[in-house]
Amino acid sequence: MHATLYSILKSEKMCVPADSNLQLAENVLELKEPKTKDNIEQSPKGWGTRHTFLVLGFVGFALCYALRFNLSIAIVKMIKRSNGTVGAGKGGNLTMPDHEAAICPLGLMPKTNSSQFNYSNATLVDENNNDYESEKFDWSEEEQQILLGAFFWGYVLTQFPGGKLSHVYGPKWIFSGGILITGILSLFIPIVTIAYEYYGLIVIRVAQGLAEGVTLPSILVLLARWAPIGERSRMVNWLYAGIPLGTAVTMVAGGYLLHFFGWPSVFYVAGGLTLVWFVFWSFFVYNDPSEHPRITEEELNYIQSHLEGESMTDNIATPWCEIVKSLPVWAVLITDLGDSWSHYLLHVEVPMYLSSVHNFDIETDGWLSASPQVVNFGVGILLGYLADFLINRKYLSVISTRKLCSTIALWGAAGGFIGMIYGGCDTPMAVASLNFAAGIAGASNSGWTLGHIEIAPNHAGTISGIANMFGNCLGFVAPLVTGLILEKNPTLRGWRIALSIPAGISFAVSLFYLAFASSDVQPWNRITEEEQESKIRKDSVTLAV
Repeated sequence: MHATLYSILKSEKMCVPADSNLQLAENVLELKEPKTKDNIEQSPKGWGTRHTFLVLGFVGFALCYALRFNLSIAIVKMIKRSNGTVGAGKGGNLTMPDHEAAICPLGLMPKTNSSQFNYSNATLVDENNNDYESEKFDWSEEEQQILLGAFFWGYVLTQFPGGKLSHVYGPKWIFSGGILITGILSLFIPIVTIAYEYYGLIVIRVAQGLAEGVTLPSILVLLARWAPIGERSRMVNWLYAGIPLGTAVTMVAGGYLLHFFGWPSVFYVAGGLTLVWFVFWSFFVYNDPSEHPRITEEELNYIQSHLEGESMTDNIATPWCEIVKSLPVWAVLITDLGDSWSHYLLHVEVPMYLSSVHNFDIETDGWLSASPQVVNFGVGILLGYLADFLINRKYLSVISTRKLCSTIALWGAAGGFIGMIYGGCDTPMAVASLNFAAGIAGASNSGWTLGHIEIAPNHAGTISGIANMFGNCLGFVAPLVTGLILEKNPTLRGWRIALSIPAGISFAVSLFYLAFASSDVQPWNRITEEEQESKIRKDSVTLAV
């Protein structure tokens, strides 16, 4: 891109300032002919600024998901439970019908004796009778699912604005500001919930969703500027690895926090850590490699020469008609939409599924609850390196690699859900299938997830915002549908119905992706020649003045 603009400026005599000002014009317009990819094949050795961005982005995503799903952990101890029943709250009293229509028998997963529940007064006590939780809430199964999905009511509304604002104002502060506001609101959840109960918690969760909705589109804009093509799969996988890790840490640490400090501590800790992270992000991350004051010339040239000349920092008009007519865009949108159902079922409902079906205690069995996310973390990282290896060695084309990884993720997840369905009360089978479904989904980070960046890097934030706006509608639809199913049929049969939905959707959307996906940069991604010449003339007139 820069080389093309440089040659145009040279040929457009009316745009070239006096010879004495030519060097200044080249510097200001940043039209110096860059080093090409052929000149810089090897990445710089040692730690670079892109690695610092990667680490802080990883932690940022971990905090995103800790803030998003900490209610899934805390709600298990926030609700009142009736004596001798597995159900919770109003309408949640479960009897034990015959055979497998019922939830699996108690005692299937023996609990430790380190703590016990006094269901008559809904207070958690330990062996020394220390009162940890005096506040319990009488919420029905349907109300619980509405609370778990309320975050996404706000989350879907700021997806598109987040992508567009990132292109206009820069993604650094859009990403970090969204996480910061979400963390601050987390600190107020216990106070608001105790004061206003159900409706107060709904309002604050919707507000958190509004704040965090800008994060994913904005980080994709950053990736389009910082991730060289040969490192893209592993960089995206390391960055997105914060998602399962944040969820896993929330499940494990949340269990200990619930036991020793009560449910409010889950929200306080996540909010406090967010404030610390924001300070580091503010000082060490920049919108673009060219803006970073501590980047080496070698690393800057390496990044810029491996972005294929397609990513620009300028805000350009969005080609809406071309986007709507593009099948590769629809392949990403449909696949992202379909995968969202299984994604949110695994993240939001897993603690409830393990607790109600297999009698897990979230305090003592946090590691088992978190194991699917740990597997997802490992699979994502491993396949990220494998995908880059296949592409760099030219064993597979970029699009073949993306389709392979997408198929592994979607078909694998469908198979895992089927295993959970037929596993029934066989806890080892169910846990193994759950781990497989969640773990194999990590392959998606080397599949369709990269489609936004590869087909239209100049519009990655905008397209991602649209995809996430529709996809995350399922963030509240999936829990709501699951809640309605379980409200009327709170049995193992009900859970089988709930699990069969994402299995069928995952398989169906994979076929659409295989048919229409592409990794080629689309023609409408580039600025037109007329727009190039107009911009050059405008900038040249500004310089002359």
